Amino acid sequence: MKLEIFAVGDIMMGEQHLCNNSGVKTVIQNNGPDFLFREVSPLFAGGDLVFGNFECSVQDRNLVSSTAPVFFCTGSDAVDGLKNAHFNVLSVANNHIMENGQEAFMHTLRILKNHGITPVGIRGRLDILPIKGYKIAFLAYSFIEDNIVNGCYNKIQSEETILEEIQKVKPD
Repeated sequence: MKLEIFAVGDIMMGEQHLCNNSGVKTVIQNNGPDFLFREVSPLFAGGDLVFGNFECSVQDRNLVSSTAPVFFCTGSDAVDGLKNAHFNVLSVANNHIMENGQEAFMHTLRILKNHGITPVGIRGRLDILPIKGYKIAFLAYSFIEDNIVNGCYNKIQSEETILEEIQKVKPD
């Protein structure tokens, strides 16, 4: 049985310091959640696995405690665009996912799951998903140093960790 797999790299749907109020989050707010993926969504529709690296957290207004700009986050409506573009697995193991704290990280996981998208790369978890009769292990890590203490995602210093994890899921 053949699997159709599509993978993209980093998906940053939030604002960054240099483009506050004119970045991707603003584009989504102005054009709707499907705008970013409208050209590739028909292609991804045939995918059994559509994977990307989700480089931001999801925050709703009630999570934001100040009026200062909040960077590297997007609204939950943006996840509608990811779901409509047929993404079903997203890595959360990256240097921007914890920029807005653990509460936002946990909220992001809930929102992704509520949209039928499996987050992978969560610290201490190995995800093996059944897809079209196959069992597929997802190993997601970040090598990038950040200043986040007790990050909730897989942050590693060497490839040795990856090799050890592969041996855990490798069939005998």
